[in-house]
Amino acid sequence: SAQGPWRGIRHRVLPSQRHRADEEGQIRRLVEGQDDVRYATLMHQLIDECFASDDMNKILEGRKSLVWFRELEMPVPEDLYEVRAGMIHHILHLMKVLGKPMD
Repeated sequence: SAQGPWRGIRHRVLPSQRHRADEEGQIRRLVEGQDDVRYATLMHQLIDECFASDDMNKILEGRKSLVWFRELEMPVPEDLYEVRAGMIHHILHLMKVLGKPMD
Protein backbone atom coordinates (compact mmCIF):
# COMPACT_ATOMS: atom_id res chain seq x y z
CA SER A 1 0.00 0.00 0.00
CA ALA A 2 1.09 3.56 -0.62
CA GLN A 3 0.79 4.41 3.06
CA GLY A 4 2.75 1.37 4.21
CA PRO A 5 3.01 0.77 7.96
CA TRP A 6 1.71 4.29 8.72
CA ARG A 7 -1.79 3.47 7.49
CA GLY A 8 -4.27 4.27 10.28
CA ILE A 9 -1.60 5.63 12.63
CA ARG A 10 -3.72 8.69 13.45
CA HIS A 11 -6.24 6.47 15.21
CA ARG A 12 -3.75 4.58 17.32
CA VAL A 13 -2.87 5.66 20.83
CA LEU A 14 0.25 4.39 22.53
CA PRO A 15 -0.35 2.69 25.90
CA SER A 16 1.67 5.39 27.70
CA GLN A 17 -0.49 8.09 26.11
CA ARG A 18 -3.68 6.25 27.05
CA HIS A 19 -2.42 5.88 30.65
CA ARG A 20 -1.57 9.59 30.83
CA ALA A 21 -5.01 10.52 29.46
CA ASP A 22 -6.65 8.27 32.07
CA GLU A 23 -4.62 9.90 34.85
CA GLU A 24 -5.49 13.39 33.64
CA GLY A 25 -9.17 12.46 33.51
CA GLN A 26 -9.03 11.09 37.05
CA ILE A 27 -7.25 14.21 38.30
CA ARG A 28 -9.82 16.42 36.57
CA ARG A 29 -12.65 14.44 38.18
CA LEU A 30 -11.01 14.74 41.61
CA VAL A 31 -10.66 18.52 41.23
CA GLU A 32 -14.27 18.79 40.05
CA GLY A 33 -15.32 16.68 43.03
CA GLN A 34 -13.51 19.04 45.39
CA ASP A 35 -15.27 21.98 43.75
CA ASP A 36 -18.62 20.22 44.15
CA VAL A 37 -17.97 19.76 47.88
CA ARG A 38 -17.01 23.44 48.19
CA TYR A 39 -20.17 24.55 46.37
CA ALA A 40 -22.39 22.30 48.51
CA THR A 41 -20.67 23.46 51.72
CA LEU A 42 -20.98 27.14 50.84
CA MET A 43 -24.61 26.66 49.81
CA HIS A 44 -25.42 25.03 53.16
CA GLN A 45 -23.56 27.75 55.08
CA LEU A 46 -25.67 30.38 53.29
CA ILE A 47 -28.85 28.40 53.96
CA ASP A 48 -27.91 28.23 57.67
CA GLU A 49 -27.33 31.97 57.64
CA CYS A 50 -30.77 32.51 56.12
CA PHE A 51 -32.38 30.32 58.79
CA ALA A 52 -30.56 32.22 61.55
CA SER A 53 -32.16 35.45 60.35
CA ASP A 54 -35.36 36.98 61.69
CA ASP A 55 -36.25 38.04 58.14
CA MET A 56 -38.98 35.74 56.79
CA ASN A 57 -37.92 36.41 53.17
CA LYS A 58 -34.40 35.17 53.92
CA ILE A 59 -35.79 32.12 55.70
CA LEU A 60 -38.09 31.36 52.75
CA GLU A 61 -35.30 31.71 50.20
CA GLY A 62 -33.04 29.49 52.31
CA ARG A 63 -35.80 26.90 52.47
CA LYS A 64 -36.28 26.97 48.68
CA SER A 65 -32.56 26.28 48.20
CA LEU A 66 -32.58 23.49 50.77
CA VAL A 67 -35.59 21.84 49.12
CA TRP A 68 -33.86 22.06 45.71
CA PHE A 69 -30.75 20.42 47.15
CA ARG A 70 -32.67 17.63 48.86
CA GLU A 71 -34.65 16.87 45.70
CA LEU A 72 -31.56 16.09 43.63
CA GLU A 73 -31.84 12.69 42.02
CA MET A 74 -30.17 9.86 43.85
CA PRO A 75 -27.88 8.55 42.70
CA VAL A 76 -26.63 11.86 41.37
CA PRO A 77 -26.26 11.83 37.56
CA GLU A 78 -22.76 11.14 36.24
CA ASP A 79 -22.78 14.44 34.31
CA LEU A 80 -22.79 16.97 37.12
CA TYR A 81 -22.66 20.17 35.06
CA GLU A 82 -26.37 20.83 35.57
CA VAL A 83 -26.09 20.15 39.31
CA ARG A 84 -23.10 22.52 39.58
CA ALA A 85 -24.93 25.20 37.64
CA GLY A 86 -27.91 24.84 39.97
CA MET A 87 -25.74 25.12 43.08
CA ILE A 88 -23.99 28.20 41.69
CA HIS A 89 -27.36 29.75 40.87
CA HIS A 90 -28.62 29.16 44.42
CA ILE A 91 -25.35 30.41 45.96
CA LEU A 92 -25.49 33.66 43.99
CA HIS A 93 -29.18 34.11 44.79
CA LEU A 94 -28.66 33.52 48.52
CA MET A 95 -25.70 35.90 48.56
CA LYS A 96 -27.93 38.55 47.01
CA VAL A 97 -30.75 37.85 49.48
CA LEU A 98 -28.30 38.10 52.38
CA GLY A 99 -26.77 41.32 51.02
CA LYS A 100 -23.31 39.82 50.63
CA PRO A 101 -20.81 41.28 48.15
CA MET A 102 -20.35 39.24 44.98
CA ASP A 103 -16.96 40.35 43.73
